[in-house]
Amino acid sequence: MLERAAKEARRPRPRVAVWVCAAVGAETGAEAGVTEGTEQLRCGLVGYLAAPGYAEMFARAGFAELVAYARTRPRPRELPAAIPASAVAVVVGVVGAVAHGRERIAAYRGVGVDEVVLVPAATAGDPAGAATLRALSPG
Repeated sequence: MLERAAKEARRPRPRVAVWVCAAVGAETGAEAGVTEGTEQLRCGLVGYLAAPGYAEMFARAGFAELVAYARTRPRPRELPAAIPASAVAVVVGVVGAVAHGRERIAAYRGVGVDEVVLVPAATAGDPAGAATLRALSPG
């Protein structure tokens, strides 16, 4: 759609960047279970679940019931507990084994994303998310 709109406007297609949260490595594993990194990312979804635009994205990804629940304004501790770790992995994250993370990044590029900006989880074992960034570095 962007390519078509740019052609119609007789302009080059603008570059596209996505910001994606990430938690990969040995502690997360391919099963993307709830770990320190994915837990942090999961809690980070709280503010987005009921927000216009984001809510619809989560609903289309199969989390409509979660969105409906978020819109009831549950208590602060109740909503994070209701968010499955899969919501991070399926919708907005690069989570799990390093190889899986690289596949997710390649998938973004495959649909025309020019820049994938990783926002790593910061954990006790990886306080600045540097291990995740190194593991997913293209070089």
